[in-house]
Amino acid sequence: MRDSPLVALAERLLGKGFDIAIYDGFVKLSRLLGKNKEFIEREIPHLDSLMRESAEEALNGAEVLVIGHADAQARNAIIALAHGRRIVDLSGYPDLRKIPGVEYEGICW
Repeated sequence: MRDSPLVALAERLLGKGFDIAIYDGFVKLSRLLGKNKEFIEREIPHLDSLMRESAEEALNGAEVLVIGHADAQARNAIIALAHGRRIVDLSGYPDLRKIPGVEYEGICW
């Protein structure tokens, strides 16, 4: 997490007044230690209120989906629930590129 460009993106979106929800199956706030914990407490002290337990929960009410890292399970949820939304894919996942009814944009890859 430390020095992650995704953390910087979340900070910027929050600073511009956007409501965001974050899902990352690999991040458990209760397990953060040392420099990672210090970084999060300093940069995004309210991260726990932004984190969601599942991809489906993070997608609830979202208009724009910004995808940084998504495992197969999260991508399946996105594919099932993304209709009518916009996807900004920062990682270039091929299975997200042609979802019917989705405005897709891939950047940074």
